[in-house]
Amino acid sequence: MDYDWNAVNTSGPVAADEVQYFVNHKVALKISAFRATIRLSHIHFFTLKGLKLFLGSIMQPGGSWKEWFPENAWQVEMNRIV
Repeated sequence: MDYDWNAVNTSGPVAADEVQYFVNHKVALKISAFRATIRLSHIHFFTLKGLKLFLGSIMQPGGSWKEWFPENAWQVEMNRIV
């Protein structure tokens, strides 16, 4: 559904393969001596078709897969904890 700047509904429901929901939620992480706070701004919901399209877009050459999921991310985080 679409809304104008006055929060008035301007259309009826429309089928979608993905939707983002704003949550602005703060989460405290505690793993052994490692502590951090992160903020989750959005939850992204996908249909199976939408998830397939999204993953395909970030995994293609020039996509952001390696930026979001670096190969050594686990080792880097574990080094910070130990």
